[in-house]
Amino acid sequence: AGCVTVTIGVKEQINISKAKVGKVKNQTYTGKKIKPELQVILGDTVLVQGVDYDVKVDNKKIGYATARAVGKGDYTGKTKKVTFKIVPKPVKDKKIKVEKKGNDIEVSWKKNGKKLNGYEIQVSTNENFKKDTNRWIGMYDTKKTKFLVTSLEVGKTYYFRVRCYKYVKNGKDTEKFHSEWSETAMIELK
Repeated sequence: AGCVTVTIGVKEQINISKAKVGKVKNQTYTGKKIKPELQVILGDTVLVQGVDYDVKVDNKKIGYATARAVGKGDYTGKTKKVTFKIVPKPVKDKKIKVEKKGNDIEVSWKKNGKKLNGYEIQVSTNENFKKDTNRWIGMYDTKKTKFLVTSLEVGKTYYFRVRCYKYVKNGKDTEKFHSEWSETAMIELK
C-alpha cells in the first residue's frame, strides 16, 4: 500500500496591538459591565466585534471606564485601552412635564435611579438653548422631582429640560458626571 502525505497549512494569527481604536461615546449606567461598540481598524481592515475581537472593560460604576479589543479567530493580541464615561441614567423616559402655576411654571419628572447627587434644570427663551437666553437651576435634594420656576416674564415662551448628575472622586479631584438631557418641554406664559 502507498503512503499519502497531507500538508495542513496553519494560518498565522495577526496581532492587533497596532490597530487604531475610535473614540467611545458616553455610555449610560446600567449596574452591569458595559461593553461599548468599538471601531477597530488594522491597516485598511475594519475588524468585526464578536468575530475578530472581544471587548474587555474595567468598570461598571458611574465615572471613567476603559475598554480594549482582545483578538480572537484570525487575530491575537490586544489594543491600547480607550477611556470613556459611564454617565447616570436620564430622568424616566426622558420626559418632563411643565405646568403653569399663576405667573410661575412648575417643572416635574420621574426618577430613574438612586445613585444621584442632584438635578439641573435649564430654562430658556430659545428652543436651542442658546447661551445668552439660559437660566440654570441646581437641585440637590434627589427626593424631590419637581421645582417651581419663578421670576418669569408674562408673554414669553419658555423651554425646559432636566438632567441628572452624580459626583465621582477621580484621584484627588471630584468630577460631575451628567446624564443626557430630557426631552424639551415648552410652555407660553400668558
